[in-house]
Amino acid sequence: MISQRTTPSLILPGHPLSKGVVGCWLFNEGAGNTLLDSSGYHHTWTLSGPTWETGKSGPALRFNGSTDYASMGDQNLLDVDGTTGITLVARVKTTSAADQFVLNKRPSAAAGWNLRVYTGGYIQAYWKDAEGDALSASIDGVQVNDGQWHDVALVHDHAAHSMTRYVDGRQTGTVNSNASFGNAANAASVYLGMNEGGANYFSGSMEFVYFIRRALTAAEIAWLYREPFAFLQPVGVRSPAMVTGGSTHDLAGSISATSNLSASAKVSRNVSGQIRAVASLSGVLSVTSASPATTPGTVKAWRSGALYNGLTRAASKLGTALTGGLFWTRRTGCSALYRGPSRVDVDFDTILSVVDRDSQQIALPSYLSHEPDSRYCYVVRRFNGCGDLEQTSSAAVVVRIGADGELANAVPNEILDLHASQIAGNRVQLLWFYCHLDEQAAPKGFNVYWDSGAGQIDFDEPLAHVAYLGPKRHGYVSDSLTDGAYRFTVRAVGADQTESMSLSSVSCSIATSPPPTITMLVAEAIR
Repeated sequence: MISQRTTPSLILPGHPLSKGVVGCWLFNEGAGNTLLDSSGYHHTWTLSGPTWETGKSGPALRFNGSTDYASMGDQNLLDVDGTTGITLVARVKTTSAADQFVLNKRPSAAAGWNLRVYTGGYIQAYWKDAEGDALSASIDGVQVNDGQWHDVALVHDHAAHSMTRYVDGRQTGTVNSNASFGNAANAASVYLGMNEGGANYFSGSMEFVYFIRRALTAAEIAWLYREPFAFLQPVGVRSPAMVTGGSTHDLAGSISATSNLSASAKVSRNVSGQIRAVASLSGVLSVTSASPATTPGTVKAWRSGALYNGLTRAASKLGTALTGGLFWTRRTGCSALYRGPSRVDVDFDTILSVVDRDSQQIALPSYLSHEPDSRYCYVVRRFNGCGDLEQTSSAAVVVRIGADGELANAVPNEILDLHASQIAGNRVQLLWFYCHLDEQAAPKGFNVYWDSGAGQIDFDEPLAHVAYLGPKRHGYVSDSLTDGAYRFTVRAVGADQTESMSLSSVSCSIATSPPPTITMLVAEAIR
């Protein structure tokens, strides 16, 4: 059991990738001699020599290969205790072909673990328990010393007696053993960029490092490569600074598509209404009917973009579509297409396509890529002829892509209005609704998950299963619980056991102790 966090955490509660994260160093400090732990467990590195630089997606540290390293004292949560697996993840860049350590918690010839870039530029790792059973990842043909950023990962699966290495989300090698794999804990310090004793210094740059007390699956490693910060709390975006003078530079880049979406999406709900339940898709992204426009709001996306940010790509695209050129107003308005990884993270600053307001079909741009084992949320918004966003004119659909790069099997809708309350017997009652409108697959029931009071929801084993009883309110009542705060989430389950991927959760506190007694005071009037 992982102990409670000692400091505030940036980890997103209930996210599938957040379970077991006990070390999360994002290198966001950008200056100073410490690396803080965003997991909330206060595992702080002390830097000895590395210098700050700009990395691939933020600040990074440069190690000189001879004297630079970071260290912290013995940490129990960073041990391999013989009861669970571990996953180590780091983003590194190096050109050295020498044997150099990325992470190490193993004194020479003793029990412990390490992750390193081995001689020749290959990822390697080592693990040894107190009984002398050892597992060393063999050398494979994938080299990372090419001077480019690479996300490397090591998964030690205690149950499978295996050690698997990954580079940029792809498996590069696995080694297995029949050993018992007992306790590998030790009292040694932990080192970043060095082997204990001042040897095998890392030569290159690092940008982030994660320590996870469980064995991630291949699909989770691929997800973490695509979205390395997916399990972190969202941070508000600041308004851009207004700077006078200077010059403007256009940035160009390229998009590499791993797989293509062979079918487009279908929205079987009128775009002039608000959709709360979203299902996975099949077919063509289309609108089944076109109702009159609703009351416009005050958001003028293309005009405010042009006023405050210059003639941006979005302002030009939407403004040109609305005016039918650059001068004459198109009285009918238009519809715009957006995309994001989920409904709450749709990128409304980037317009993917603009069509006539009453268009029944929106073609996806050919440059859009759809990664395997991923999902995307497409949203359609309608604007009137003045560029005002109509507040209720939106429709959304979720695209799920399977491991083969093709459209994944349909799943039921997400549940609605999940509530939790304490009832008699120190139990928790959960209540929720399910809306079957626009569903692509009917639910057979619901899986209830919880965090056991530890703060991290366990999605590996459901707490309970509730049968689907039709379009009505559903509920679940827990067993008697002790004092504490508990977090729950509920996912609809289809006939093929596929689940809706809802991350929304609800918490409830149990208080079994009676309120403290109070002393009644006597008051007298004073004349």
